[in-house]
Amino acid sequence: MKKDPYAPLRPQLDAPPTHWRSLEHKAGDATLAETQDAEFPSGITTPEGFNRRDAIKLAGASLALGALTGCDIARRPVEEIVPFVKMPEQVIPGVRLTYATAMQRGEGALGLLVEAHEGRPTKMEGNPNHPSSLGASDLWAQAEVLKLYDPQRARKPKKGGADADWAAWDAFAKSVADGAAASQGKGLAFLVETLNGPTFERLLQAAQAKFPQAKVYRFDPLAPTHALDGAELAFGPGARFQVDLSKAKVVFALDSDFLGTGPDHLKLARQFGATRAVHTKDDLAKMHRLYAAEGAFSTTGANADHRLRIASGQGVDVLKALGKALAAGGVDVGALAPALEGGALDAGAQKFVAALAKDLLANKANAVILVGEHQPAAVHAAAAALNVALGSTAFSVTLPAAAPAPAAPAGAPAAPGAAP
Repeated sequence: MKKDPYAPLRPQLDAPPTHWRSLEHKAGDATLAETQDAEFPSGITTPEGFNRRDAIKLAGASLALGALTGCDIARRPVEEIVPFVKMPEQVIPGVRLTYATAMQRGEGALGLLVEAHEGRPTKMEGNPNHPSSLGASDLWAQAEVLKLYDPQRARKPKKGGADADWAAWDAFAKSVADGAAASQGKGLAFLVETLNGPTFERLLQAAQAKFPQAKVYRFDPLAPTHALDGAELAFGPGARFQVDLSKAKVVFALDSDFLGTGPDHLKLARQFGATRAVHTKDDLAKMHRLYAAEGAFSTTGANADHRLRIASGQGVDVLKALGKALAAGGVDVGALAPALEGGALDAGAQKFVAALAKDLLANKANAVILVGEHQPAAVHAAAAALNVALGSTAFSVTLPAAAPAPAAPAGAPAAPGAAP
């Protein structure tokens, strides 16, 4: 018979297993004998008939009540949904309606299509039939829907930083108007944005006619101030630059992120992107060639075929070097020639400018120079002069129409030469 190798250990192997909850329990600490089998620790007393299941029930109820207090139901506004007495003809529950509108911007407006469900706007997209958007929209337009449902949106006029009511505003406006009427508006000033639409401008003209000595100050922190000043510096008061990249072949962006920012960035991005959708070999010949010289990396610089990194203060030097290179190539820069003197660039920048000038000379009518808002007004004006010298069809200037003479107040003599 084969000998059992585990015979000495058999009594221990056949014994029932032993368990312990701690090292003290294993060592046989007598102080644990009274509490090791108790359902609740020492020091906790429970009423008669109270067990573990009842404790879990109370714990779950307390968590549920705590969640309800976190929802802050007490501050939720009470809204009563009342059906239409007479259902509008075009409103069908579950069927969306689309409205064409425009969003006011610092220089112009952005054409949009607004999707609405039962009269509530839910989504905004660009209007493909509007020249400023061409079917695109930006993050500001997308976020406009959120402003409509913002619970912190101002609902009352403010006076001294505190809420007031419209009756207080009416009384204040009447007192100001009565005082200004007696002095024909002397000491009264209007602070308005750069562009507010035709309706607001008509109201402003009516106010100026009533208060002829009042001052009007225009300020818009997002307006392209340097570009506007540059246009007026080059072509007179009220002049504005217009760019159409669908007519361009070569584009030079001098510190200009026209694909990401600016009043016309949606239109310009659409026009530029249309030539970058390459499907056949013939599409390669239609692609824009984009040169960018900028001080900060931008969306336009990321899409440029050739990019030159410069400091923003070197923009005028780059433009001077480009103007001299174009003049050497036969472009008549006219009265701009003296302003192109001076300026210094390193070898890499000079190589970039030489290649750019060669491409601009080969595509004069189909070339355009864009300048960003970081550059001063003089640089914008000089770039406009170079665009005109190149004969760029992608660059144009709009001038304001002659404004009619303001009507004379009752009883005042007519202006010389005015029609009776």
